[in-house]
Amino acid sequence: MKTMKIIKTNIFIAAFLTLVVLNANAQTIFIATNGNDLSGDGSSVSPFATIQKAVDAAPTSGSTIIILPGNYSGSGNYGVNLDGKILKVESQQGPSATIINCQRNQAFIAHSTETTNTIIQGLTITNGYVASGADWGGQGIIDVQGTAGLTIRNCIFAQNKTLATYVTTTTGIVIQHGNSGVPVVLDHCLFYENTIGGGGWTSVGGGSAVVIGTCGAGSGIYVINVINCTIVSNTLYSSVADFGGSYGGGVRWPISSDGFVLNTIVWGNSPSHAPAGWPGATNFTINASSISYTLADGLCKNAGIGMQNIDPLFANPATGDYSLEANSPALNAGDPASPPNPDGSRVNLGAIPFAVDFPIINLVKAVTVNFVGLSVGTNYQLQVSGDLNSWTNFGAPFTATNSFMTYSNYWNVSGWNQLFFRLH
Repeated sequence: MKTMKIIKTNIFIAAFLTLVVLNANAQTIFIATNGNDLSGDGSSVSPFATIQKAVDAAPTSGSTIIILPGNYSGSGNYGVNLDGKILKVESQQGPSATIINCQRNQAFIAHSTETTNTIIQGLTITNGYVASGADWGGQGIIDVQGTAGLTIRNCIFAQNKTLATYVTTTTGIVIQHGNSGVPVVLDHCLFYENTIGGGGWTSVGGGSAVVIGTCGAGSGIYVINVINCTIVSNTLYSSVADFGGSYGGGVRWPISSDGFVLNTIVWGNSPSHAPAGWPGATNFTINASSISYTLADGLCKNAGIGMQNIDPLFANPATGDYSLEANSPALNAGDPASPPNPDGSRVNLGAIPFAVDFPIINLVKAVTVNFVGLSVGTNYQLQVSGDLNSWTNFGAPFTATNSFMTYSNYWNVSGWNQLFFRLH
């Protein structure tokens, strides 16, 4: 089996805190490779062993599941059903330190009342597999269905496989099928060396192979919003023959959605394909309702401002390093209205370096904290902790006037080993 290449993510001194808003029943639940689902209670000293156990134990809304560093596999760590809950599943130390081996299964399933406040963050997902023969439907490694939504942030998807077994089936790495209009949000995610087999084509339509996409019969709103992602070196092909004609296979586009694409790189994937002879057929690299400040090596439907079609100059793709060289055209080329890079400069295109890697920071002399994803007009209380068990209020409550804010205080942290932040 091919050895997976894992990227070292960049950690910045300024701590980018991902919002955690708790309700009265919310919990922080821990998972570790040496945890135990039978004797553990999900605390930091007695963690669970599987993600599914933690999800099942969590209240309906507001909890955070923290996955400690390690390689996770086995039942309960793949095919995780999020059970319609509003919670966050996140790694403690980022995707390079937290690997989910799906052992040829799906990774996560959201088929109920999940929303964009249901968050998966900071994981590497690999060795996933799904085969589907759904007529005018399909499945993905991350599978979102019906009225569910989801946010996937700072994750790596590498060396996963999907297979369509029917002519009108669509498969992909992230698939949303439903017409509720509830979006899926992909933020700072890297997709590379995945293999996607989609359906063929017929005289009335057919299936698709997509890295990120939607499917479903009839009219509806199928939305995936893609922000600061890198989609590179993926293989897309039609795994089912055409029916009733010769069309060259089904649709093969890296991104296909009614959502928007922003600050993203799509480069070096299999050539795009639209079925031959199909009215209006166009070989789009990106098919979306709005595309801007994006670098892509093919045609983009509904492209707007800030578009580029030039080599992004990755640092070392042969070793899986998709960070940007110093002279990359993707540096500081993102939407000026987007949150800036951690050094304050205009945002880059693509996923690397990650804007938010994990909520623990290794400390030097002093730090300040930037908050992202705030709800304007909402009151927040900053809390700090050295161990994730005991939390202390810091300063007075504040009202968010912007979705991205910098807390005005610095911490003198000499003598600390680590420090955690959250909002309450």
